[in-house]
Amino acid sequence: MAMENYAVGEQALRAMDRLVAFWRRQLGDEILVSFVRHRRRSNALDWGTEEVDGVSAERTPLYDDLPGMLRRFECSLDEAAPVEELGDDALNIPETEPEDPFGCGWVGAMFGARMHALTSTYETITYNEPVITDWAQLEELEFDENGEWPQSLLNALRYFVEHATRRYSIRLWELLDGANFVGLMRGTTQLYYDLADRPPEMSALYDLGFTAACRMFDLKREIVRDHNLSVFQHQPFYDLAPGYGLPWTDTDAYTACAPRVFAEVGFENKQRILDRYGGGELFIHGLGRHLVPIAVRLRGLTQLHLYDDPKCPTYFSLRNRMRQETHDLPLAMDCELGEFADALAEGSLPGGVHYGVFVPDDVETGDLRRLLQRVRAYRALELPAKPA
Repeated sequence: MAMENYAVGEQALRAMDRLVAFWRRQLGDEILVSFVRHRRRSNALDWGTEEVDGVSAERTPLYDDLPGMLRRFECSLDEAAPVEELGDDALNIPETEPEDPFGCGWVGAMFGARMHALTSTYETITYNEPVITDWAQLEELEFDENGEWPQSLLNALRYFVEHATRRYSIRLWELLDGANFVGLMRGTTQLYYDLADRPPEMSALYDLGFTAACRMFDLKREIVRDHNLSVFQHQPFYDLAPGYGLPWTDTDAYTACAPRVFAEVGFENKQRILDRYGGGELFIHGLGRHLVPIAVRLRGLTQLHLYDDPKCPTYFSLRNRMRQETHDLPLAMDCELGEFADALAEGSLPGGVHYGVFVPDDVETGDLRRLLQRVRAYRALELPAKPA
């Protein structure tokens, strides 16, 4: 990709500067805002808003057609609505995740499991059969970075780097570590029995997952690093950005467990990741809200991303409680424009939070710019408390 004459826009540079300060916990009384039009809520890998036809195991998986994957993504950039320069904290730099069609199933596949792929025109979903059906098999398992599936995924990243004709960043997928990794190796239902009944074997599996996840992240990051730096042109931002310089991980498998399971089994593994990389992001769904007070104890966490789930109270509605529970940890959460504007007017927005604000299509750009002036002048009445 020819980037020699490319210069990052002023808004993107300002946004990256603010994000760096945010992640360094220097904006405790300020707020960050990224406006997201409703029509743009889909991830870039959805390739537009066309109706997706039914998935089928008979279709060719997207990861087996890298030229088609890249072509569809780049065409979606041509078809997208023009980007509004609002001066908010959105970079407005397109991004893609070429790993997405590999899904979770490739993790089991790289240890020898049979992987199943269901594909539509625009999406591939994967899952794998259990790898370990007898604990004796655990002794034979080793991570081989030169195996078919690790190399297939790495080749997809190389292809996007080497054949890119447009300017966009390449974001890396989450680390599938800890209990998520065990679920892929043993099966989801069996995972929960193992958490209770098999501590020694679980410890060995956690170690294997940690080794595989971190080594794959290192290999992937090396492939896309120069490409991403040429896009961002901002070393401090790249170094701190989850999915780029730092990894991101989740707590999905622990949401169905009592808090003590994450505290006693999962916490140490997450801390190992943060220690290895000097930071990273953790995300917690609404169903896992009970894990937040435990997650905040993690040392070196760059950002805690709070995702809403259906039929759960939104994190925005609990924003002040979340701020109290998480002290000065940088938070990210979503909300709708109306509730955000009301909270801004009444001064009830806690600082040290990056709000993703969903905006209806009929809201005028000028209205958003005027709202942003109030955002920039806003200061939270109480600073986030530092942990004891």
